[in-house]
Amino acid sequence: MKKGVFIVFLLVCVLNVNGKDVNGQEGRLQELEKRIEGLEMRILILEKTISGLLSSEKVGQVSESKPIGKPWEDITVWRKLKRGMSKQEVTRLLGEAHRIDVYSTFEEWHYDMGGHISFDSGKVSSWREPLYLE
Repeated sequence: MKKGVFIVFLLVCVLNVNGKDVNGQEGRLQELEKRIEGLEMRILILEKTISGLLSSEKVGQVSESKPIGKPWEDITVWRKLKRGMSKQEVTRLLGEAHRIDVYSTFEEWHYDMGGHISFDSGKVSSWREPLYLE
């Protein structure tokens, strides 16, 4: 009887330890995914910067502005954002977000190159312009 109780106890311990490992690994996996996303964004920024430097005819020469194909790529469009704007107004201004994270009444819209907009109860509460547009 003691052997049976010991085996059941051992199995319960093993199952509990494995369950904790899975939860711990899931958290670590999410952390690593966020770090990878951040690194990918930094690579995109560096590639865009290098591309801009290589396309300049002379070092130090200011390049002419070129027509922008996507509204979110124009820094002047980002500077038209205002706190309290609706999601529809932002979509008309910048176009569709590349990724949207939703948390109850809070949303965060992500655009390439690190640009993002935070909404609280459907209204703009804050934003960050894409890094390479300055």
